Amino acid sequence: VAMRSVKRIDEWLFGPFLRLNYIQIEEEINELYRSNFKLIKMFQDNPIVKKCGENIQTRITKFKEHLRILAVICNPGMVERHWSQISGFVRQERQLLLS
Repeated sequence: VAMRSVKRIDEWLFGPFLRLNYIQIEEEINELYRSNFKLIKMFQDNPIVKKCGENIQTRITKFKEHLRILAVICNPGMVERHWSQISGFVRQERQLLLS
């Protein structure tokens, strides 16, 4: 579960996002979260394994914060005009942060 979680999150974060399927990602990340939660409970008596599970759970939780963004960018209805609007917004935000 730990290796699969790390591998999948890295694929979703650093791979090409045009091939991502938000619904599948949401289902899989929720399944990974539940499986990892069960493993943490199962290994309460083994602090090393428990800590590893808690670290993975933290990583999964942080990734889940980005699901709304994925829902938008993975939307098949996104067209060039939408990407232009997003690019403009990001440029404005970046300029504000740098000034």
